[in-house]
Order: sequence, then structure tokens, then C-alpha cells
Amino acid sequence: MDNARLLLLIDRALTGTISAVERDELQALLADVSDEDTVIQVLEDRWKLFEPKTSVFSKEEGQEILQRILDGSGNKRPSDRAMRKLSPWFKAVAVILLSAAVWGMIGFYFDDCESNELTIEQAVAQSRIEPGSDKAMIVLANGKAVALGKSNTGLLSKKGKVYVYNSADGRILYEIHSDRVTGDPYHTVKIPKGGHYHIALEDGTKIHLNAESSLRFPIRFTNKRREVELRGEGLFEVAADAERPFLVKTPFQTIRVLGTTFNIHAYPELGKMKTTLVEGTVEVLQKDRVTALRPGEAAVSRHGQPEVHIKKADIDKDLAWHNDYFLFDNEDIVSIMDRVARWYDIEVNYKGTFENIRLGGIFQRSKSIVQLLESFEATGLVKFTIEGRRITVIDKAMIR
Repeated sequence: MDNARLLLLIDRALTGTISAVERDELQALLADVSDEDTVIQVLEDRWKLFEPKTSVFSKEEGQEILQRILDGSGNKRPSDRAMRKLSPWFKAVAVILLSAAVWGMIGFYFDDCESNELTIEQAVAQSRIEPGSDKAMIVLANGKAVALGKSNTGLLSKKGKVYVYNSADGRILYEIHSDRVTGDPYHTVKIPKGGHYHIALEDGTKIHLNAESSLRFPIRFTNKRREVELRGEGLFEVAADAERPFLVKTPFQTIRVLGTTFNIHAYPELGKMKTTLVEGTVEVLQKDRVTALRPGEAAVSRHGQPEVHIKKADIDKDLAWHNDYFLFDNEDIVSIMDRVARWYDIEVNYKGTFENIRLGGIFQRSKSIVQLLESFEATGLVKFTIEGRRITVIDKAMIR
């Protein structure tokens, strides 16, 4: 056995600079039972030279622990036969684990050790990552903020003849019992990550808001047009009114309709917006341009670009969230995880290069995130690690 080569590989393993090929070579050398004494001697020599960056115990304590490991001593000393069976794996892995504790987890584990890692299902349960639910906050005209959910159903607000209710099935309902409403009061509904909510405006328009969205609207539409402001994503079913057009203002576009069904995806941080028309007709206003949409078409705008691009829409995909599922069709992993993060209220980090990683699948949003993550891992393209509410997506090519 080449002791110099073995020592070099051990050094690289302990400092985290070893390649996948070198790791396999080191594993083979450590498993060479025919030269067990040499392996142990090299490990002991390396330990003597070891200078930890952050000690969790003294050098003397470490030497004593190492010696006990190599001697096989302890409260329950295994038999000689068992020690021969475990050597040199038991000793080699023990030393590596001991060093890993001193360095603060260097990430050098053999397959035998990997079995101790939490599965995705266990990590998700431990971190309490759950699907989104009926969850919202309404800011009333007087500035009072009220959390919405199943715990506070019933009458939320009464001002004059204006009644605002929160139903048990996650809906805000407006009832106006007068032809006159004084002033021009506005309400704002805010949806956090991990939430969604439905709103029924006083004119009969129904809106379903997705996670991390907000809608500002007047309690009653008193002017010649109905106007609301949206940030995020919402499906609109606009009540027909030939005398009063309905306008949705977003950071990128203004949508004008008389009565129709359409979906708006307008998260400002993404730098683009898409309006998908399901039925009826709409006009998309951007700058001085007016673009008409027909059912089955989508209008896409990008930040800083004056053009509105019209393309054929994938209705099933664009309305998947409204129908309680995710639909990914050869989509880049970053775009996928952006939607997943909003719904499951998680943070997502990335390690590696993901430009060429595209995935697909259909998953129920009301189900655990486990199936989604396990399905993507099964492709062999990505791996996920979970720490609290932070999920790290790792390019599998980095760890091959």
C-alpha cells in the first residue's frame, strides 16, 4: 500500500477538497483488510498532526477518544470476532466521524453512515412543512387589520348599511343594503405565503387570490367604472355590467373587461406578468397600447419592455393553482420551486447550475410536499436538503 497516497487522500477528505473519484479510491484503501495495520497507523499519524480550526474538545481528549476507538474499548466491548468483522471499517469510519465533529461536519460519510440521515418525509414532518390553507388578512376602511380564518367566521364589519362577512369556507362576502354609501372607503385583502382566499365583491364579482397576493378595492363601486388593484395572482369571474367596465390595475398592465373570466399572474419581483383569458373578452392596456385577447390566449408583459406579447395559453396549467394542483410541463426548477415556496411557506436556496434542469409532473396542492420532492429526486437530477423551513436544491452533478 502507498502510505503517501493514503495520507494525501485522508488530508483531502478532512479538508473537503477530495473529488468523487478520489473518495472512491480512499474508500477502497480503507477497506483493504489485508493491510489493516498500515491503514490504522496512517490514520493515527494523521491524527497526531491534526490541528482543528474549531475545537469541541482538547487535543489530549481527542487522542484519548481515538485510542479508545482503535482499541475497541468502551462500556460494551465487542468480541474479538466482531472486531475482526468490523475492521477496518469500524475504525476508519469512527476516525472520520471524530474528525468531522471537530471540523463541524465536513461532509465525508460512507454509505453506512448515510442511513442515519433523515428521509424527506421525516425532515418535512420534523420541520412541520404543511400545504397552504384558507388564510388572509383584511385591512378595513378605518385601518383595522383583521386576521381571517376558520376561527373568526361571521360578521367582520358593519358600517351603516354595509356588511362584511367571513364564511367558514374561506370567503369574504359583501352585502350592501342601501343605494348610498358615504365617502369612498377601501378595503385591502392580503394573502400570506402558505395561504389563499376567495372574495365576493358587492357587484357579484368573484375573485380567488393565490398565496402572497393582495387586492385593494372599494367597498362599493359608486363611479361609472369598477376598479381594483392587484399584486400577485388572482382568478377573476367578473359580473357582467354593460354600463360599468371592470378594471384590474397591476404593476405591469391594466385589464379592462365588462364581464368575463380570466387569470392574472403578476408578482412584481418576477419581472413579468401574464393575463390568461378563459372566456369572454378583455383588453390589456400597457403604456399607450391596447391589446385585445380572445379566449385561450395569454398576454405577457416584461418589466422595462413596452411590448405585450400574445400567445396561445395553456388553460389547465395557468389555472392549476385555482383547481388545487400544480402542473409542471418541462419547466425549469427555479420557476417550479418559486410556486412551491409560496404555497408551502418555505425558503428555497440553490447549489449548482440549473439552466438545463427541466422537470414535470402533476401534484395536488392539498397534499404534503413529500411526494413532489421525492418525485424530483427520483429523476437523478436534483437532491433536496431540509433545515427548518429552508429547502436547498442541489444539482446532483455536484455530488457525483
